[in-house]
Formats: sequence, structure tokens, C-alpha cells
Amino acid sequence: MRKKNMFIVLAALFCAVLVTANAPEAKNPKVSITEQLQSILSDNHILVRHRDATARVVFKVNEQGRIEVLEVITKRKDVRLFIDRRLEGRIIAAGNAARGKVFAVDVRITS
Repeated sequence: MRKKNMFIVLAALFCAVLVTANAPEAKNPKVSITEQLQSILSDNHILVRHRDATARVVFKVNEQGRIEVLEVITKRKDVRLFIDRRLEGRIIAAGNAARGKVFAVDVRITS
């Protein structure tokens, strides 16, 4: 009887270890291109006084996953230089479907 109880306890412990040993899978491990751009551009030191600084960024993701800035449309030169320097050549996690495509993104910089 003792051996039977010991076997049941060990089997239950073994099952519990197997269930908890597997790491839970992430529901959505991919981060969108917009979220990646937001994290790249989030740390800025641009002075915004009355209204937010806005820009329209046209870029392409090349075959290596690097950003190629094609155009930055804004009235402010400092914003244009900031975005161009931050994004040009940055590697982002883009799927194969996004590589080689041209994207246009509106960027707003707040104080």
C-alpha cells in the first residue's frame, strides 16, 4: 500500500513539473512597424512651444530590414533632421511582406 501511494504522489509531481516546465507562448510576439518607429523616436529633445510638431515620413524597408528614408515633409528643419538621423539605416523587424514596400507615416512630436 505504501508503494502504491508513493507511486501516485511521484506521478502527480511528475505531471505538475511537466505542465509548469513549458514556458507560456506569447500571444502576439511581433511588434508592429508603427510601434517600433514610436520607440525609436520617443527619446527626443525638440522644443515644442505652442503646438505639436508634425511631419509626414515616407520610407522604404529594404531587403535587409533597414529603413531608407525617402522624404520627410515638415515645416521645421530640426524635426526633419532629427527624424532623418534617427531612422536612416535602422534595422526593424519587418516581415517578408513588408520588405521592399514604401510606407508613409504621420509623426507627431509633443513636449
